[in-house]
Amino acid sequence: MLLSFLLLLSGPCSALHAQTPVTVPGCNCQTSGLGEAFCAAVQIFEGVVLAVDTSFTTRNEKGGPHRSKARIDVLFKVVRSWKGPSGTAVVRTSNKSDGCGFHFALGGSYLVFANPRDNSMITDRCTPTRQLASVGDDLRESLAFIRDSYDWDGKEEVLRPCR
Repeated sequence: MLLSFLLLLSGPCSALHAQTPVTVPGCNCQTSGLGEAFCAAVQIFEGVVLAVDTSFTTRNEKGGPHRSKARIDVLFKVVRSWKGPSGTAVVRTSNKSDGCGFHFALGGSYLVFANPRDNSMITDRCTPTRQLASVGDDLRESLAFIRDSYDWDGKEEVLRPCR
């Protein structure tokens, strides 16, 4: 189990090294370790997409032209909760065209890390959110290890709850 904590997340913005800029088109991501991502997220769950709803908002920015911005609300059936919701959850992401939004497919299964912003739960490609098919037992063991307030410090496990 200790070795599984060293697992590097393979997403475009994720690694175990802290605060290193990562280039993802359309995103300004900072990398963090799985422990930091776990502690920072308000919701972490495995879920199946029940509905995807795209809506548009129009706003006038500082006297300029009206701009339309797409947002995507995704309804999940929560299958397993690591932190936060049970039953169902709604998570918002930005549209695919800005490069940072996460693409969710109807009926797809995902591991979702979400945080509050603008009265919604938000996820994007800067989080460890990923298709469930790419989540192995090592990552699940690491999440359980962290959830139970452990961390990895060099070659030893230490009790270190989220601060």
